[in-house]
Amino acid sequence: MLDLSILKYQYARQWHSIKCLRAVCIRRKEESDDDFRKRTQDITQHCARGDKMNAAKWELFDHATIAPDSSIWGALDPAGVEITAYANAYRVEKDAGMQKIVAEIVFAILRHLHGLSTPQSVGAANSIWQSLRVDVVDAPRGSGRRDLPDTVSDELFSHPDVIQCPFNVLQLDKTLEGSYHQAWLIDRIMDQGFLWTARYRPDTNAWPESSRSKSRIELKAEHEPSLEKKAKTIIERQLRRRLGATMMVVTSHEHPSESTQTQINTGSTAWFAEFYSWDFMSREADRTREKELVAVFDFDGPCTVATPFNPDWEVLPRPSLRGMSVCWVMEPLEKLDSNDGEAQAARVEGVSVSASGKGKEPEQSSSTAGARESETCGSESETWTEDGNTLFQVVNKVKGMWQIMDPPHQLYSFV
Repeated sequence: MLDLSILKYQYARQWHSIKCLRAVCIRRKEESDDDFRKRTQDITQHCARGDKMNAAKWELFDHATIAPDSSIWGALDPAGVEITAYANAYRVEKDAGMQKIVAEIVFAILRHLHGLSTPQSVGAANSIWQSLRVDVVDAPRGSGRRDLPDTVSDELFSHPDVIQCPFNVLQLDKTLEGSYHQAWLIDRIMDQGFLWTARYRPDTNAWPESSRSKSRIELKAEHEPSLEKKAKTIIERQLRRRLGATMMVVTSHEHPSESTQTQINTGSTAWFAEFYSWDFMSREADRTREKELVAVFDFDGPCTVATPFNPDWEVLPRPSLRGMSVCWVMEPLEKLDSNDGEAQAARVEGVSVSASGKGKEPEQSSSTAGARESETCGSESETWTEDGNTLFQVVNKVKGMWQIMDPPHQLYSFV
């Protein structure tokens, strides 16, 4: 858990000042359609009044709710009415002052985390930055392209575009309701003053400590600079994969396959080529991931979260889907008697039993870190492995921010 309470006291009032009110009427029992429609219209018109909106907004800020006997309601009945405050994306995009507030808060969060200088805070800062940044900023004509740093550093804070137009280097995606998918991060800090973080949990069975022969890449690394020094930027790696995929498309057209059933996805092949050329699948690389990868999620309390790997999400600019609730809160299934197929399928929640008495095959999905575990967790729960795969039950989905992923090597089964 990261303490950012100093930012709460510094920016909470500013953040709340740019918010709008949203009123939701809950239909009462035995209320007719006409009565419900009229009550909704009255509430909407009442909250649209500037004086009422402003007073209600600050009562929410001070007390987190609007009391039933508050003068804000006037002659209206507050029963069955929920009023919340949110940052309206359309208003922000039209108001330079609001844009300045949003950008100032985001970079204050990054500066604070960077200044803490702990592996946890630095990893969280990089995950937030790579989940909020744009790919490139259009530079003035003749000045050349000014690439943004991939990690949070003094170089980022002194970047000309961050200094001159900080809001333009952020990619904030609108929800259907008109807010931002990424607003949960600021809301959590301004409401609670802290963030829950999660660390990469390595596959302890993947790299046994027993003696083994060194891989080709490990032998090569003894005589060459470290992989970290050879690493490219996110944009350069994307361009390399794109060029590789393009070359595969051209080659496949020149040498078409005789069978249409054996066609290969060129994009996936390009990812595989990068996966093989870099030392992703080694004990040392896994230890580096365990040390450096820290994510933040919109959850309360210790839990285990899986971050599914999708190559279409791990690019810049990111699709808006990456900012939605796509991470899986999961629990390991208890070990059951594998000899009792029918009883096992019936007892595992989420697995349906067919007429033959056998359970449906669990859905399989790759995960970059496989699972990320809250740092406040105590002892790790026992998991059930079968044929090398860990079987989990998905219990919830949450939003999160994590670093742009490399290809995964862990495989988990979900039901």
